[in-house]
Amino acid sequence: MLNYVWSILLFVAVIVSVFTGEITKLSDSVIKGAADSVELLLSITGIVAFWSGIMEVAEKSGLMQSLCNLFRPILSKVFNNASSNKKAMEYICSNITANMLGLGNAATPLGLKAMNELQKMNRCKNTASNDMITFVVLNTASLQILPTTLCAYRSAYGSTKPFEILPQIWLVSLLSLTIGLLFVRIMSKNSGG
Repeated sequence: MLNYVWSILLFVAVIVSVFTGEITKLSDSVIKGAADSVELLLSITGIVAFWSGIMEVAEKSGLMQSLCNLFRPILSKVFNNASSNKKAMEYICSNITANMLGLGNAATPLGLKAMNELQKMNRCKNTASNDMITFVVLNTASLQILPTTLCAYRSAYGSTKPFEILPQIWLVSLLSLTIGLLFVRIMSKNSGG
């Protein structure tokens, strides 16, 4: 569906630029946009690679396991059924830790593994369980302690203080997480889950 939307937007832009005599501006914008996107990609690749390496070191050193042990009491209250599945909880904890560090790219494979484990426990395979829904909300709202990717973008675009937004990020992510989890609880009680 999104391919159709982009195709239509592109087609309309070309038609409008031809009729308004601005085809040169359109072609210049396309070339500049392509160059800017490559430049941005190269500027953030190093930061994402660095933090992904940090996550790998944290996992091999046992830090991830320690963080998982720290989060387990809290998460066992959030995930009613999954708390008994050690593997699912490890993946959930690792995903949450990666998200807290702002490493969405590193968190994605962990989130997929966690969801697979939650699906194995799911009694109704065609419907998401409450734990699966909770995990999606938790993952989407993700409490960001250190939003490294966002700060990398800010730095790439010339910000002299890319981390100055941390208090606002903490407040917004904490509020969205709290509201999301409350909504899941209310809806699961209303559905009898």
